[in-house]
This record gives sequence, structure tokens and C-alpha cells, in this order.
Amino acid sequence: MPAMNATVFKLNDKFAPGRLGVTAAEIGAFSPGARLDASIAFPDEPALRRVLQRYLDALPRGIHEALRATIHAALSANPPTPMVFNWEAAYDFGLHITQTPDTVMTPGVISVTLRGRYPDDDHPLSDAIAEFAASSRSARKERSSKPAKRKASKKS
Repeated sequence: MPAMNATVFKLNDKFAPGRLGVTAAEIGAFSPGARLDASIAFPDEPALRRVLQRYLDALPRGIHEALRATIHAALSANPPTPMVFNWEAAYDFGLHITQTPDTVMTPGVISVTLRGRYPDDDHPLSDAIAEFAASSRSARKERSSKPAKRKASKKS
């Protein structure tokens, strides 16, 4: 997917050892609970930024938070830890993270591989999932409006 490849190239450049000082100044964008913002990769390219933002917003919450927390940890380290990003097409979302320690000769690095569908490829079950979520919400509303009925205990 060209947009995801373009994202990887931009992120790898931004999180490279020679550029981390500039990136570390943006650490607030990755603080706990923050929404990942596509402008980190595409500040001056609105079309790519929109595609990437839709993709980031579609990430499952656990993967979103793990990715955000990893970037935050890398930038808040002293000195900041360089990062290398990769994306692979996959049926479901996945995240693989490895970290090598600093050595006398080279800085350590965090490698992040994000796996997922193409940004414009809806999950085959997305309609069924949305339908289930809607019916589940309405069932909860119905249940919550009536008090629970309990049978009397025979032990008392």
C-alpha cells in the first residue's frame, strides 16, 4: 500500500538517530491517553495525512495504546532511543516490538512492525460487528431500565 509505505519512510526518517532531538520536543503528542496524530508523519501533505489518520483511528485500542506508549518511552529515554518502523499487510491488526540495548559502538533501537488491513479495505465482518454492537447497546438499555428479579432463598 503506497500510503503505508510512505508513512514508514517518513517515520523512519523522523525517528532516526540524527533527528531524535527534534522529535523528542514533540513528546507531549504521545503522552498517556493521547490520540496518535497523523501530522507527525505528514504535516504538509493533507491527503496522506487524512488516509493515515483514518487508519490510526481504526486501530484497536490496545494496539493504539501500545504503539503510543512505545513512542513515548523512546522519546522520553535519556538519550532518546531511535526507532525503526515497518508495516505489513494482514487480515487482522497486530503489533510486534523488539528493542536492542545501547552498545559502546551504537545506540540501541526499537523496531516496530505494525500489521493490518489496507487503509481502504474494510474488515469483512465490519457490518456484522457494528450490528452486534448496536443490538448489544439496545439490549443493555432494556435490561438496565428494569430491576433484577430474584427468587427467594430457601435457606432462610
